Order: sequence, then C-alpha cells, then structure tokens
Amino acid sequence: MNARVPDPDIGGRPEQSSSERMALDLTLLANERTLLTYVRTALAFFAAGVALIRFFGNPILIATGWLFIPAGVALGIFGAVRHRRVRRELLARWGPSSIHRTGKRGGRTGDS
Repeated sequence: MNARVPDPDIGGRPEQSSSERMALDLTLLANERTLLTYVRTALAFFAAGVALIRFFGNPILIATGWLFIPAGVALGIFGAVRHRRVRRELLARWGPSSIHRTGKRGGRTGDS
C-alpha cells in the first residue's frame, strides 16, 4: 500500500508529515522574527539620526544623522521585501502551513 507522492515539479505537492509541517511553521516564525529584527534595527537607525540632528550642533554629527534616517528607512523596506519574498517562496513550495490555515498563532480554531 504505497501511496503515490505527487511530483512537485509537475504541479503536485508532496504529502507532508507532521515533522515537515512543524518545520515549515518554525521556518515561517523564524522569518517573522527576522522581519522584527529588521524593523527594530531600522527604528534604531531612524531614532539615532533624529537624535543626532536634534541634540548635537557639530556639523559632522548632523550630517551623520541625515545619513542615518534614510538608512533606517531603506533597512525597513529591505526587511519587509525580504520577509514577503521568503514567505511567498516557502508557501509556494510547501503549501499553506497550520499557522497560515488557521490565521492564529496558537493553531486552535475554537477560540473566539
């Protein structure tokens, strides 16, 4: 009774074991943690830039502050684009995860 596993290269998706589903869920959560790290770093760059401009009178520090602000914005955009690309690739390759299906982090569908 060997079940035939569809070939992912011709449009089918292989059946996932519970360990593969859990690995996908953990990878998606790691991707979200990475996004939060990018956001935290982008906010730190932005805040440092504003602080340098606002509280210091040295022209070099002011110029550095003006460089930190767009660097923070660019870093935030880069993190968001990277998160979206990785998530899309994972879901396209392995199908929806239990997190993606339920829409909840706990995976329980009976909660209101």
